[in-house]
Amino acid sequence: TIEKLELERRYWLQKNVPWQIITEQDIPKIVFQNISWLYPAQRDELNDEVMFDRHKFYSYQFQQHPDKTIIEIAKKLDVEYKLSVGESLLEIRQLLSRRCFMFNILIPTNKLKASDLQAGDMATFVEYTNNKVGT
Repeated sequence: TIEKLELERRYWLQKNVPWQIITEQDIPKIVFQNISWLYPAQRDELNDEVMFDRHKFYSYQFQQHPDKTIIEIAKKLDVEYKLSVGESLLEIRQLLSRRCFMFNILIPTNKLKASDLQAGDMATFVEYTNNKVGT
């Protein structure tokens, strides 16, 4: 492992790219927890049209309830639309994981309020997904 890391360090040094080893202990606990919560949702396959529709829908919901947490909003929507428990929260999580909404990563997701979210640039999102598919 040490030899592999040393080879990696030398490779990036030649490319003039800063390189360092970062472990879980170097990252604030809340940041690690938030990333651990978001990362699995990033793997879900969703097409652009679904993402745009959800972005629009949840943007409206967040504007209507700025002082509520995303969990409170999700619960309310699950009941109103007769969805399975947690379905709305999963959709919000998918949007957050794709940066359709941005937030301060130092805020625990279970305390995250709608007012803490900023809508991401959906044009950038589409450009990113199209480039990702093309590579």
